[in-house]
Amino acid sequence: MFSREQFEAFHCREPSADWQEATPEDIQRAAGGERPHIVFLSAPYKGFSGLLYQTRSTTPKYQALNGLTVRGVWLMLEAWRDDPPELIMFENVPRIANRVRPLLDQIGALLEAYGYAVAETTHDCGELGGLAQSRKRFLMVARHQEKVPAFLYEPTKRPLATVGDILRRMPLPGDPGAGPMHRVPRLQWKTWVRLAFVEAGGDWRSLNRLALEDGQLRDYLIVPDMHGGTYGVRGWGQSVGRHRQRSPRYRSVLRGRPALWRPGLPAPGRSARRGPAVATHKGQQ
Repeated sequence: MFSREQFEAFHCREPSADWQEATPEDIQRAAGGERPHIVFLSAPYKGFSGLLYQTRSTTPKYQALNGLTVRGVWLMLEAWRDDPPELIMFENVPRIANRVRPLLDQIGALLEAYGYAVAETTHDCGELGGLAQSRKRFLMVARHQEKVPAFLYEPTKRPLATVGDILRRMPLPGDPGAGPMHRVPRLQWKTWVRLAFVEAGGDWRSLNRLALEDGQLRDYLIVPDMHGGTYGVRGWGQSVGRHRQRSPRYRSVLRGRPALWRPGLPAPGRSARRGPAVATHKGQQ
């Protein structure tokens, strides 16, 4: 939907010979000849994003991309000039209100010229949908004053849900009834171990805090086929053999809780390379 000037500024070249600017008639054809009652817009926000340096956002390339927002609104208004949509909702990143204030003023003036009452606000997608994450967005709402004389009210806000509220409604990982997108990833064993060492709420940088000595974990001992508890755990088809009850002190060492032990130090009476046991794959230490 670029104009010719915007196309050249963004692509740094002239368009091909068969290229043509979009017209209001093109918008009508794209809508299948139907007239919408509500139009929702979410223009390209790369030029408004806080991830883009302020100096770079002022270059002709990104100014052309930002200008596409105004042109898109104008094409939409012209396409249904004789029977305008009742409501228009323009959503974008929150920074748009500060980074391109003149552009928003231009869009507001354009909407008012076509008979709309305009209001700028912000909303949180998490509060509106009762989700488990906060997602704040800028929102410009316009209602056609002749077709919608009543005020437009904001939806009810809901408290943010917890992660448990979301997960308890979902099937267990790997459930065939949930479809192929819910399958358990086929990761290598060492990848699962790395994930186990990621702290709650952290990421892969948690691994950088693990202490190593001679290529081995200093504070943890990865033991093959080790299971916590008083007795070992056997498969259904395996012989249980003879069970030896482990002493309370031995169980305490396995769980990493001897009386004088604290994180970062080896358990009393054991080698410096031993610590809390971690269940692991057979043959790997």
